[in-house]
Amino acid sequence: MNAAVRTLQGYFADPRHAATMKWGSGGIFVSLLATLLWVAWVQGGSSLATPMGQALAGSGAAALATALGALPALFIRRISARWEDVMLGFGAGVMTAAACFSLILPGVAAGTELFGNKPAGALIVVVGFVAGALLLLLADKAVPHEHVQSGRQGPDWIALRRVWLMVFAIALHNFPEGMAIGVGFSGGDLSVGIPLATAIAIQDIPEGLVVAVAL
Repeated sequence: MNAAVRTLQGYFADPRHAATMKWGSGGIFVSLLATLLWVAWVQGGSSLATPMGQALAGSGAAALATALGALPALFIRRISARWEDVMLGFGAGVMTAAACFSLILPGVAAGTELFGNKPAGALIVVVGFVAGALLLLLADKAVPHEHVQSGRQGPDWIALRRVWLMVFAIALHNFPEGMAIGVGFSGGDLSVGIPLATAIAIQDIPEGLVVAVAL
């Protein structure tokens, strides 16, 4: 396992593979998006009346928002650190609000209804919150997103390392995003699912731009 991780790290660290990984990342994204749209099409328009169809539509909207945010990267070569901070801070604020109003509060209400009292309802939400944070922490530890420090590091290697740090971070970030959209629509209440999916899509726009410019 360690040998495989070191092999991947060495591959990512080699600037000669930069173009391959750029096109590979784009191809993976396009393939996943096409698969998502194909599944939604096969299920038919009536599937939007089901929680599964609504979750697929919400996830597709978030993916398209990321692609939309990446479009200006065709014309923008570089974003200042200040603007990166502003855009990512905006996204963080939107996601914090979405988590509070579309996940935590409805979760406490559902837990209260399930257990018959508010403390138990709040406790189950806290347990889920901590479990999710631990899962993300474990994923962060498991994913090889740091490169072996060996030899002389040129600017190409440094840029590539930064790119893949961001790509892996976004990948880890998008996994709970998809789970959140699924949970939001799972109860069949559009008043929870739609605002949550909308908030995620909004914050995915600046996120997509920052990642695309880095690539």
